[in-house]
Amino acid sequence: MVNIPHSSELVFIKDQQVTCTVIDNKKVLFEGEETSLSAAALTAARKLGYNWPSVAGPNYWTYEGETLDERRLRMETDG
Repeated sequence: MVNIPHSSELVFIKDQQVTCTVIDNKKVLFEGEETSLSAAALTAARKLGYNWPSVAGPNYWTYEGETLDERRLRMETDG
């Protein structure tokens, strides 16, 4: 949906040292486990001390300097 190649690295917005790897359009590899963007973001946030009940994954992972949500909006606008 946002043209990110498989095997690309995504960076967690709250800590640049936290990353995950794109498996396909719905899954990432995070800490050795296949999971969703949102589940990976929630796990990462909790390890940093945030006690959030849920997160929207595309708002917390970046690729080439923009969040996945920003990337989607830009691509929709660019048409």
